[in-house]
Amino acid sequence: AAVIAPAAALVCVQFQILADPRWFYAASALGMGSPWMALVLAAAADAVPSARERAAGFGAIIAGIFAGYSVAPSILLVSTHFGASCVSLAVTAFAFLFTYFVVPETLPDSTAAAARATAAAAVGGFGGVPSALFRPFKDISILFRTPFLRRLSTIAFFSASTTSGFLTFFVYYLVDTLSFTEHDLVLYFGATGLLSILALLVLLPPLLGALGARDLLTLGLLGGCVQGAMYALAARGGRWRIFVATFFDALHSLAYPLISFLKSSNVTAQEQGAVQGALFSIKSLAGAAGPALFRAVDAAAGRREPGAMFLVGIMFLAVAAGVSRGLPERL
Repeated sequence: AAVIAPAAALVCVQFQILADPRWFYAASALGMGSPWMALVLAAAADAVPSARERAAGFGAIIAGIFAGYSVAPSILLVSTHFGASCVSLAVTAFAFLFTYFVVPETLPDSTAAAARATAAAAVGGFGGVPSALFRPFKDISILFRTPFLRRLSTIAFFSASTTSGFLTFFVYYLVDTLSFTEHDLVLYFGATGLLSILALLVLLPPLLGALGARDLLTLGLLGGCVQGAMYALAARGGRWRIFVATFFDALHSLAYPLISFLKSSNVTAQEQGAVQGALFSIKSLAGAAGPALFRAVDAAAGRREPGAMFLVGIMFLAVAAGVSRGLPERL
């Protein structure tokens, strides 16, 4: 339900029910704190026990996100900004109702009973302090249990930092530096979404079988490096580089489902929710660190090098690709 809050607040601000835009920022923070993606991937892991099929399932889920990513901007071509906000609210409300009334529970009864017993035991606490307060630290420790999981957590942090930085500043960069119009933005996001859907649904399963998870993850991270380079070079002239980058963006889109797949395949069935929640925590931390560093580099470079901030993303993804080479060859 927290995911509905940003869309509702945006409609209220534009309709002047809430005159202060800070309501929208507060609602956005509430929505970002909702680990809905972690819950979706944990449910998928419960429903798809086969490791190989789970990778394809995660890819299909991420492809659904990219479908919305490609379609949503086109609403502006036939509607006003307020109309687009209303559509966003309606779609989000429908997703909430559909999930609540239609989507079945995937958590096994035995796992649910164990979780309830753990929650009941946590009420007593230790020394008068409820042990539930320490539960988040215990859950996130799962990411550092083995060298393999620690490597994956490092990859997830650097990859998510780059993605957050790209998403935060990219539209401003397109409009302010490259003079993109709304029509250009619709074309770009439509192409990016469609190519990413193709990569996740059509290319991910056969490439995973041919290359293995480690090499395919490395390839996706290196694709993100080329994507960032195309973004940075576009500031020197040649908007065509932005559209060339869509192919490498599609390749980079393979990284997140592969990281989620590898983590879920290295914990027990009872730990699927915990590992996806811990991964969400890493993404949240990266979501704060990445944009902050991008902003600092952009401020330092100024108008002299408007694409310099993307060099941070290239560096982060290169580190992540290097760490991925230390993973086992076949997983």
